[in-house]
Amino acid sequence: MNGILYDILHILFKRKAVIGVALLVVIAPVALMAFLRPLVFRAYVRLSVTQARAYPQISSRDEPRNLPLVDLTLINAAVNNIKSDDFIQSSAESIVKAGFPAGESGQSAKDWWAQKLTTGLEVTPIPSTPLIDVAYRAYPAQLAADLVNTIAKRYLHYQAQAMADNSTLYTFYDAQRALAERELRRADENLSHFQEKANIFSLDEQKLQLARAHTQALTDLDLNSNKVRDAEAEAVALMARLKDLPPQLTLYTFGEDPKLAAVNTKVVSLELDLNGLRQLYTDEDQRVKNSVEQLDLARGLLEAESEAARKTPNSERLETNLVYQQIMEAGLREQATAEGLRAAREELQHNVELATDRLQELNRLGYKYDRLKSVRDAKKARYDLSLSQLEQARTAGALDVAGLTNVQAVNWATAPDLPVPRGRVLMLLLGIVGAFVVGGASAFGMETVYPTIHARRDGEMRLDLPVLGVIPQLD
Repeated sequence: MNGILYDILHILFKRKAVIGVALLVVIAPVALMAFLRPLVFRAYVRLSVTQARAYPQISSRDEPRNLPLVDLTLINAAVNNIKSDDFIQSSAESIVKAGFPAGESGQSAKDWWAQKLTTGLEVTPIPSTPLIDVAYRAYPAQLAADLVNTIAKRYLHYQAQAMADNSTLYTFYDAQRALAERELRRADENLSHFQEKANIFSLDEQKLQLARAHTQALTDLDLNSNKVRDAEAEAVALMARLKDLPPQLTLYTFGEDPKLAAVNTKVVSLELDLNGLRQLYTDEDQRVKNSVEQLDLARGLLEAESEAARKTPNSERLETNLVYQQIMEAGLREQATAEGLRAAREELQHNVELATDRLQELNRLGYKYDRLKSVRDAKKARYDLSLSQLEQARTAGALDVAGLTNVQAVNWATAPDLPVPRGRVLMLLLGIVGAFVVGGASAFGMETVYPTIHARRDGEMRLDLPVLGVIPQLD
């Protein structure tokens, strides 16, 4: 690090002549400009922009006109008016009439002052306030104050003339109001005629009702389709069940055989005889035993005949299958229901198409209605604006009589005590820094292009080897 700093200082001191020339070339004109810079004083007038007048050309808002208004529209309008060429020419004319001297430049005094004001007049709006500073720099101090006061007075008169509402303004806005009223009446008639022709009295409500009717028609159509599908499916299912059932049933009659009745009668007779014998004799008697044996044989024969009678029908007949009949009737009812629903579907489809057509037609008419209504609303807004402008023009006439303006002088310019700082020290410091930068760059550039050897360090840098000693050149 020390070696690098040593090399830099070595090159700078070796090329000190170049640095001296750079200092002389750069500092001399800077110092000349700093010391020959003219002494000027800056005087300013502070103006206040208020809404003390009506502005029918700018805004239609109804707001108090006697209060300061922080409105960029008004402030920018005032700034642009002061900077405008027309006002600059008017101010130059006022300055010449006031007797302010002009420079010697071969052009008229008015043109000379107009050129000076174009480049030297400072118009600065103060942020977030309705104030504008109008300043000018001149020498001596009283001249600067008188000049800027003359310009401000001229602007107050100029602005009053520019914004004055002449006698024809009220007539103009009254004609505009009459024209807007006729156009509004015509737009109302067109809208009313269209409403009567198209039967549109409440567009949003009518659209809502038609949308509901369209939705209900679609719902009914979908419900009908679902019912038809369900009825057809139920009919198909019922008819499929009929394939497994016979349409008629064969009925058989059992147990009415005459032989079985005779055997049964014989059994009853034997039981009665046995009961009679038991009343007369004991069970050990041979006659009782014989009767018991006969009764057992008769009972066995009765059971055999009964079993045979149950297996062998003695008659048969055909009857209608009630289950088959009920299922068939249910299937036919479902088919009839499906046919009825299909017949009603045509009417439902027609209702959907009718509701769709009505809704589309209302949308088409609604577009035209909205267009006519927007035209009517625009005419109404224009009519309201013309009424507001007419009222503003009437109010502006009264304000003209009262002598009110929208721009007023808050502080008039006075002769400043101190001149504008000329910044001599700063200019000299900048010149010195610039001279050192230019000189240093020139020194390094010269050393790079035309290297020389003046000391042992130069030899080491040139040869990239350590040098133990330097032998002076002998002539």
